[in-house]
Amino acid sequence: IVSHYYPFIPWLNNMAEDMVAVKKNGKFGFVNSEGKIVIPMKFDEVKWFSEGLCVARKGRKYGYIDTVGKFVLLMNDYVNLDALHQGYAKAKKADTGYGFIRIVNLKDNLRKTKASEYKETK
Repeated sequence: IVSHYYPFIPWLNNMAEDMVAVKKNGKFGFVNSEGKIVIPMKFDEVKWFSEGLCVARKGRKYGYIDTVGKFVLLMNDYVNLDALHQGYAKAKKADTGYGFIRIVNLKDNLRKTKASEYKETK
C-alpha cells in the first residue's frame, strides 16, 4: 500500500503505531499504512515511534515528538537519544558517556529522570 506511494523506503516493514518515516526534499515526516501523510515532512532527523513517542530533530530542537509531530519533551542537552523501551531510553550527552534515562508521564506532563550512567567501551 505505502510502497505504491513511496516505493524506495528500505525500512517499510518497520511500521510502528501505523506510521513509517519518509523523506522528501531533505526533510522527514510520517505516513500511515494507506500512504496518507500524518506528520508533515519538516524534521531534519527522526527515528521510529515507540510508546507513543519518537526521537526527532528540527533545527536546534531535539527530543521526543508525539504522534501529531509536536515536541513534548525537549532534550537539547543530549546528542544522541534512542527510542523508548518500557519507559527507558539509551541517551548520550556531549560531555559524558552513555546512560539510560527514564521517561515518566505525570498527568500528561512528561518528565525525564536519570536512571543510570555508564561508559561505553570501544
